[in-house]
Parts: sequence; structure tokens; C-alpha cells
Amino acid sequence: MRSKVLLGAKMFLILMGAFIILMAIDVFSIDDTFIRLLGGFLISSAPGVALIAYVYFFWKKPMYLGVGTIVLNTFFLILFEFLTHIPESLLMIFIMTIPLYIIGILFILEGKKDNAT
Repeated sequence: MRSKVLLGAKMFLILMGAFIILMAIDVFSIDDTFIRLLGGFLISSAPGVALIAYVYFFWKKPMYLGVGTIVLNTFFLILFEFLTHIPESLLMIFIMTIPLYIIGILFILEGKKDNAT
């Protein structure tokens, strides 16, 4: 059961990265040269690619996945100033950040169990 929960958490992170890449496709709706559109797409999809690569490289190291997920989520909160506009961003906080903190804590707990044995 524990391994299925962790696999689900890893898949959630990969799907979140894929969702970021999918949202980057909207760059192509702008009228501009193909090179500029491609550059905008690459810049917009870089966080999703980085998240998927992060999960791939630390697949067998849940402690690193947990700490990194919590650090990235905190950076995400600060960067997008979700905490300064609480009433307006409450839904985004519940949808995006709380599940990521829970996933990070799950990975950290799993990493501690692996280190204890």
C-alpha cells in the first residue's frame, strides 16, 4: 500500500509537469514568427520539463524528492505572491500547494523510513 501511494505521488508530480507543458502550448495562438513562438514555448515549458526531470533523476531517493518538492512549492508561493492576496488565491492554494506539501511530507517520511532500516 505504501509503495502505491508513493508511486501515485510521483505520478502526480509528473502529471503536474505535463500540465505545465500543455499550458505552454497557448503561446502558439499569438501572431508572431515561428522562431519567437518556439522560444516562448521553450521558456514557458521549461518548469514542466524541469519538474519531470527532477522526478526522473530522484525516483529512487524519496528524501530528496520530498525536500525538493517542499522547497519548490515554497518558492512557487513566494514567486507568484499567493500569500499576499489570500482571498483571491485561496482556491489556487488549496488546489496546487497543499497537495504538493502533502506529497513532500510523504516523500520525507518514506526517506526517513528507508534510512532507519
